[in-house]
Amino acid sequence: MQMLYRGLANDIANLLDSHNGGTKFMPPEAVEEYRYLAAKRDEVADEIRLLEKLLFDDSDNT
Repeated sequence: MQMLYRGLANDIANLLDSHNGGTKFMPPEAVEEYRYLAAKRDEVADEIRLLEKLLFDDSDNT
């Protein structure tokens, strides 16, 4: 999952870099791709946090 997250983050960075570092000058198709990639990255980040909580949260065991 961490590799997937990093790949998505890298894709977002490359997309931003290819459009002067932001969405302001992106064509609509690129903005749509950016939003899709960002949403997927956020979903993966949420899954990582959930797994970390499940694996490392020992508050129920104290």
